[in-house]
Amino acid sequence: MIPFLLGRIVNRFSKDLDIVDVNIPMTIRMWLGTGSGVFTTLFVISYSTPLFLIVIIPLGIMYYFVQVSTLLVHLCNIVSLLYR
Repeated sequence: MIPFLLGRIVNRFSKDLDIVDVNIPMTIRMWLGTGSGVFTTLFVISYSTPLFLIVIIPLGIMYYFVQVSTLLVHLCNIVSLLYR
């Protein structure tokens, strides 16, 4: 009975490891492809229209601070719920 259960556990872990071995490289490859495409697009737009940089840099900074402040508000709400 024990070897049967041990085989099922090993089979479960080997299936999970196979999914990780297949999915992680594919996800990284897609992420790098998308990131390089975005970077190339921004470079071409910036090269052809330098005014784009004057607009996009402040917008990017504002977007970053809005995201960080939203995350901090969310974390504060979670902490306040834990210590009630």
